[in-house]
Amino acid sequence: MARYIEDELGPVLKHDAKATNPLLPTLRTYLSCDGKKVAKPPSCCSSSGGRLYYRLERIESLLGRSMDDPDNRQALVFAVRGHEPIAT
Repeated sequence: MARYIEDELGPVLKHDAKATNPLLPTLRTYLSCDGKKVAKPPSCCSSSGGRLYYRLERIESLLGRSMDDPDNRQALVFAVRGHEPIAT
């Protein structure tokens, strides 16, 4: 599972390790909204609409693929879920 997560999310995780504004929460929110890019992001996303689009473009650039593709989104959903800590 660790290898799968690294293969799918590696560039974003490397970015977030150095960044003051991590991208993984934005990706998680985007995926939880079924990949819908909305002008007004859900309350759980602190980014404004324009900033949200910029952050999604940055994620796509780091991953080297489009998140408009449902297969790519599904692979990312599994990776993000696998990356989350297990609740006890």
